[in-house]
Amino acid sequence: MFKTVFKKTVYFAITIFIIATILFLTILKEYYMPIFLYSFIFCFAITNLFFFILANILNKKPNTFANKFLLLSTIKLLIYLIFVITYLIFVKINVFWFVIVFLILYALFAVFEVFVVLQTLKKKIN
Repeated sequence: MFKTVFKKTVYFAITIFIIATILFLTILKEYYMPIFLYSFIFCFAITNLFFFILANILNKKPNTFANKFLLLSTIKLLIYLIFVITYLIFVKINVFWFVIVFLILYALFAVFEVFVVLQTLKKKIN
């Protein structure tokens, strides 16, 4: 199960990266920050780690899935918050645009996670 989810995540990430690269090379050229690449890789890695843990929970203890999903979502949100706060404290360059870009990345990956988790649960139930 994790392999198929990982493939979907890779395709999704490549699509986002291509769109972002095109936007940053054309329309949003003045707003590009080198931290974008690190933010992107960070979101991709956290998303895959999240899916890996959820896949293990779903295979071992499916009756605790809802509680573990909520717990993992909270932990993931705290990790993202620590990442953003660390940047804001230490770098202090283009803070506003960093937060905007990071929130867009977070929203895209969060919506993707919800769709993939729902698809996985539907397949598991049927």
